[in-house]
Amino acid sequence: MEQIWIWFFVVVVIFIISIFGLNSLANYKLEEFYDNYYEVACKEQSWDQLCSQTGGCYTSCGSACPPEQKLPVLRTFDFFKQKSCITVCVPQCVCKYGYEFNEETGCTKR
Repeated sequence: MEQIWIWFFVVVVIFIISIFGLNSLANYKLEEFYDNYYEVACKEQSWDQLCSQTGGCYTSCGSACPPEQKLPVLRTFDFFKQKSCITVCVPQCVCKYGYEFNEETGCTKR
């Protein structure tokens, strides 16, 4: 009976380690995707003082649902779900990876 508990514990530990590994891989891929999104958005930019002074760039035609920057462990499998997004142009400030836009302070570290 004790062997069943030992094997159960081993399986649970392996499962937890694999979830954290999968989450790390998903976040690595998200970082690459977001960096590419930033580069594309900043190619055709018009300048906005608050946005550009804090390391971002203002674009008059950004995505209505920009890519996420990081997934928490409990949402790891959201990375594999396809999300449909209506293609519309939304004026926005696009900040570098690890930063988010705030109306008062511009691009600030997350």
